[in-house]
Amino acid sequence: MSEMATDYDYDVIVVGEALLGCDTPEAAARTLRSWETATAAITCGASGVLLESEGVPAQSLSDAPAPRVVDQTGGGDVFVGTVTARLALGDPITATVELAVAAATLSVGGRGGTGAIPTLARTAAHREGAPCPG
Repeated sequence: MSEMATDYDYDVIVVGEALLGCDTPEAAARTLRSWETATAAITCGASGVLLESEGVPAQSLSDAPAPRVVDQTGGGDVFVGTVTARLALGDPITATVELAVAAATLSVGGRGGTGAIPTLARTAAHREGAPCPG
């Protein structure tokens, strides 16, 4: 097992845009960053994720479209779980979010919240653009 990251202090906060009083992902990111967070990742459904981080211009990450959509239940949970796991393993934030987008887009290809949780190998291949059966 890989050594867990201990030199980082991350809080993963999951909050809906409506609770922030925001109409756009950009406004939600600005609001979260105003709370002195180092990074804000705003999920945007099929449009991917808006990532805003200290010292890095805001970027839209959406290069891993879902091969098929069967049920969106659990897609956000897969995204958050992947982000949490990869940050704990010490991955850089952009690579972490890109992998989480790929995992979430694959997960909506099954029924229910656990119908299609992808393996790391399948997720990494999807992130790199390899065709996924679906």
